[in-house]
Amino acid sequence: MRAHFKPMNKSLYYYVLILAFCFCPSWAKAVEALTEAQVVQLVLQQNLEVRSQYYDPKIAKTGETLAKSRFDTQIQGQASYQLDQKDVQIDVFGTDNRTILYEAQASKKIPYGVEAGVGLSNTRLSTNSPFITGDQAPSAGNPRVFETQVSFEARMNLLKNRFGKSDKAGLRLAKKQTDIALSSTYYNIENKVYEALVVYWRWIVAKRNLYVTQQFLRRAQEFLNLTQENKRIGLSEDPDVLAAQALVAERKISVLRAEDFLKDEEKRLRYFLDLPDSIVLKSPHKLHLKLPQTQRDELIHLALQNRKDYLVLAQQAEAKDIQISRAKDQKWPSLDLFSSLRLNSVDPGYGRALGETFSGQHPNWLVGAQFNLSFENRQAKSEMEKTQLEKAQLLLKIKNAENAIVLEVDEVLRELKLQDAEVHKYQQIVTLQKRKLDIENKNYQLGRSSSDIIVRFQEDYLAAEQRWLEAKLRLKLAEVDLRRVVSSLIPQNLEAKP
Repeated sequence: MRAHFKPMNKSLYYYVLILAFCFCPSWAKAVEALTEAQVVQLVLQQNLEVRSQYYDPKIAKTGETLAKSRFDTQIQGQASYQLDQKDVQIDVFGTDNRTILYEAQASKKIPYGVEAGVGLSNTRLSTNSPFITGDQAPSAGNPRVFETQVSFEARMNLLKNRFGKSDKAGLRLAKKQTDIALSSTYYNIENKVYEALVVYWRWIVAKRNLYVTQQFLRRAQEFLNLTQENKRIGLSEDPDVLAAQALVAERKISVLRAEDFLKDEEKRLRYFLDLPDSIVLKSPHKLHLKLPQTQRDELIHLALQNRKDYLVLAQQAEAKDIQISRAKDQKWPSLDLFSSLRLNSVDPGYGRALGETFSGQHPNWLVGAQFNLSFENRQAKSEMEKTQLEKAQLLLKIKNAENAIVLEVDEVLRELKLQDAEVHKYQQIVTLQKRKLDIENKNYQLGRSSSDIIVRFQEDYLAAEQRWLEAKLRLKLAEVDLRRVVSSLIPQNLEAKP
């Protein structure tokens, strides 16, 4: 008999999927295979402190906008209506005076040190004064007149801001401050990448250490099984079994410590990468150790060329040069040339008044010079002296930074050489300790050794493995530190771009 099955309801199908994810959480967990390059990329993209650093150059960039604001076009204007009907003793000036005013003015500072402005105003005046008549007065008798005026003004600082020299220096200084902020941000980000890479390699070593301790737990368990079998056939005594059991307990403690250490390092790594616990971290990396072949002089050249902390000092020195140039100009007296031209006309007809104004029939031209001299001028002198002293201080800091970079390169190279020698020596020690233990295990199986010797030889072998692992970690961290010293931790294809 053939069975007939009804297709599963779609809502029931989704319900089953939800239950599957709830009771099989490993399905819902993503797996991230971390390489060193991926760690660097995740730090640049997800580390919260790094992401906050990206705002510093943007904040500094607003200083450039602020420096350019002195060249903003300013437009002002007003409109008013005035009704004056106050009572007076003598009505010569009228008892019904009405004024309508419209005026606007635009001003702008040109990058060549000139402040220019243009203005236009219109005034409509009506009055019942018996002494004022108008051709266009209404029948009720209330003559009105129009006054229009156009003005042009210009002012230039001839000494302190010759052709906008000081203004342009202010713009260059704001741009240099942005560059300094960008370099400082990159330096801080690179330090954060360095910290993350140190944690990353410590995490890899912690995983390897857990594997090693688990393997030695397995060895201890095999030794216990062998000892119990030897006791059964009369080749071992109770103290041998007790020693083997104690060794197994000791190895279990080592495994627990290794697991706890691995959890700590993984938590730190997740913190730097801002990764949730739902992502299972797996590493395809082993401790591949390879010494850099770059020569000392080349490393020093790279460091002086790439180090952002050194570049910041150089940029600050350039900013001081700009400030010194501006301070020198401030020692001059203030001498401003100014000129203004005003054209106006008054007429009962608005069209005729406006036409006469722009025809230039009634000019009012002013030209002159204004100076201001501070005889001692101690403020400008102190500003310049202060800036010059700060520049000298920066030059000493730059030289000190060069010496510090050379010292760091030499120290890291010595550390690399030392740790490379240690890794090779510990590798030899591990090989010798393993051979020693293997030989003694064969002797123990034949009843020609004791549990005390096996326990001691296992301890020696484990200690050698762990010291070898620590030496490899130190060598790897020294290599990472060398990349930090020459500022090459962040690959060019992963450049931080705040």
